[in-house]
Formats: sequence, structure tokens, C-alpha cells
Amino acid sequence: MQIQSQRELTDLIIQWVRDNRPPDDFADPEITEETDLMASGLLDSYGFVDLLLFLEQQTGAKVDLAEVDPSEFTVVKSLCRIVLGDGSDLLKMSPVQEPQSAFQSR
Repeated sequence: MQIQSQRELTDLIIQWVRDNRPPDDFADPEITEETDLMASGLLDSYGFVDLLLFLEQQTGAKVDLAEVDPSEFTVVKSLCRIVLGDGSDLLKMSPVQEPQSAFQSR
């Protein structure tokens, strides 16, 4: 399957989550592009890994979350941008801090 747009990928993610979410007490939850799939309880960590594998199979793209801010990749819209390769604005922007020694000279 060739995903052509963020809208197509959003719809694919939302449908996958509806079909594969844990059978809790959610009757038919509203899922939008702003939904945080983990914080909302729609997916647990195993479900999220399953979703990533599904997206890699559907798009043929390797999803690399190593350089992505963790607060972003569980939100549908941000995940779409990452998978489509347009997640550069979601990269961690905090500089690497040098460790401070407890024995600094005074």
C-alpha cells in the first residue's frame, strides 16, 4: 500500500487503533489527529509497538524514534509526520549537558 498523504495515514492509524485497542470500557472512543494514544489509554506499550510494526509494513519506511521527543510520537498527527519522514520539527532540541563534577575547584 502506498500512503500518499498525512490524511491517509491518519485514517489508517485511527482505524488500526479502533480494530486493535485493548477491550476495555471504551465503547467507541473519539480518536482525532490530536489524540495521544498512550495517555488516553487507547494503546499500551505493546500495542504501540504493534502499531509501529504495522505502519512500517504498510509504508515500507523504517520508523526511527531514537531522535524524536517522546512526548510527541504517541500523538497521531506527530506520528504521521515521523512515519512520512517529515518529523524534523519534532526532534529533540535540548542541547547535551556536560556532566557536573561534585569535586569542582572553587
